Amino acid sequence: MITSFKRVRKILANNFSVTGHICSIKNNEHVEFESSLERDFIYLLEYNLEVKRYYEQPIKIHYLDENIEKYYVPDFYVEYWDGTKELVEVKYVQELEEKNSELSIKFKAAELFCKDNNISFKIYSEHLIRTPLGWNAKFLNYYRYPKFDLNLDEATMIRNRLKKLNESTPAIIIKDMANDESKQAELLYLLWYLIANYSITFDNDKKLSMNTLIWVKKNG
Repeated sequence: MITSFKRVRKILANNFSVTGHICSIKNNEHVEFESSLERDFIYLLEYNLEVKRYYEQPIKIHYLDENIEKYYVPDFYVEYWDGTKELVEVKYVQELEEKNSELSIKFKAAELFCKDNNISFKIYSEHLIRTPLGWNAKFLNYYRYPKFDLNLDEATMIRNRLKKLNESTPAIIIKDMANDESKQAELLYLLWYLIANYSITFDNDKKLSMNTLIWVKKNG
């Protein structure tokens, strides 16, 4: 049973992959990654309202390989608000294919561990991460928690204008509300902020752009 979520393996900088950290609002701390794919997965976790919390490099799973004791460290532990829990491995499809024999032993150990602890084990490749939703999560992360004060009165004006239109696009509504390019840029920032915080919605399965249809939910 998992009793601690402290990082069990230090992620070191290397010359073969992108390493770094992201400031997690959900966890109130920095979350480390050791590939750009892991970084993009973290953006998805931060963006997903169903995710309660998550931890990187959360636990060592010990197993035997030809009578030699080894251990495997999954990339993430994810807990959802509905109580669902996951251990997650993030890997490129090419690596999964090239290291199938080695990884299958580790994954089998993870599956057995998860079965004993009422946890799901999932593998996320770029096919599940680098989607339109993944792009949106990464793009909107910058606007979700501004580092400076916003004009919330103007944010309310954008929402009210969009309600009257029923639906519009970022390009249309920004031009409708201002002629000056500098002012349009300010309003666009506010619009991305509203979308990033789910105050204005759109089809998340499509890549967000200036021509994306956006609207305010009827109960919003």
